[in-house]
Amino acid sequence: MKVVFIGAGRITRWFLDDIKNTKYHDDIVPYGIYNLTIEQAKEYQEKYQMAKVYHSLEELIADHANYDLAYIGTSDGTHYEIAKPLLAHKINVYCEKPLALTYHQATELYELAHQNNVLLFDGIKTGFSKAYQAMKKDLANGIIGEVQYVQASHAKVSTSGKIANPQPTDKNFVGFHLAGGMYALFISLDILGPAKVVNYLNNYYNSVHPAIATSVLNLRHENNGISTVLGSDTLTNDLSAMLLGTKGYIKLGGNLAKYNADYHKDSCHMAYTYEVYDNQSHLIKTVDLPIQTAGEGLCLEIEHVYELLQANKTTSPIMTPAISLAIIKILELTNNVNDTKVIKLT
Repeated sequence: MKVVFIGAGRITRWFLDDIKNTKYHDDIVPYGIYNLTIEQAKEYQEKYQMAKVYHSLEELIADHANYDLAYIGTSDGTHYEIAKPLLAHKINVYCEKPLALTYHQATELYELAHQNNVLLFDGIKTGFSKAYQAMKKDLANGIIGEVQYVQASHAKVSTSGKIANPQPTDKNFVGFHLAGGMYALFISLDILGPAKVVNYLNNYYNSVHPAIATSVLNLRHENNGISTVLGSDTLTNDLSAMLLGTKGYIKLGGNLAKYNADYHKDSCHMAYTYEVYDNQSHLIKTVDLPIQTAGEGLCLEIEHVYELLQANKTTSPIMTPAISLAIIKILELTNNVNDTKVIKLT
């Protein structure tokens, strides 16, 4: 599988470094890169031994017969405008989250991918964790009975100690609400299913940037389950999730000993651990499934995309278009600091 990269920032470096940690490292080839700053693209080309540096998106698209997948790792607000022409030219796309900033844009991208029979993968990594997948099997076997409440949080832990303080004039900064909050919302929707009602409370950044710094969503799901989702760029917690069932509960992630200076963490967006408790809070099971990664578990997503393309599949059974669109719809509708509002989704 030959891959071209759009963007030469941290997330692209993580992808490239994490190829070696995939099962298919000998079959995944970094082929080319495009970045607005050409010098940085050339640095990546040399370091990762890529065949090409593209000087424009148009040049990259024109060369599509020579590669299998385009990876979008640019700033959040640019994803839609980059993904659309790629899909229109029948190029398989792996796009970092958020796929788009509006439900209309995301729907348009998925429809375009379907029309052209190509892959569109939304890079929300939560569901690809080995621990998460093992937990899903335990849930299916009824280990805690019927799950009726989920609490998921992604209050950002900064290993540098820095807290986001964007400039009010930075138009490309979309805040944590439309970025990191997606990880926690995935758990809510994946475990309890579609939501029918959501209400929310949001806060600005201290810099009075129009993007949201902290968001709390309360959802009522179609199965009458309830979830609470926290996403914050300025608050800190252990990034765990709690699943409460009729026979017990599960704590997913949040093992602080897993944190390190490389920004790997046992969290809702890439859990290594979970603990299962019965109704009397007796610990009945502990699971610890560490992975070797250079990019917060990105290698697991890369493997998944490789397997989809090898099987000629254009949608993921884990990061489904339905969940992807539901996340974007909810975040778009609640991307407002006017507190509080109840929104009917169905």
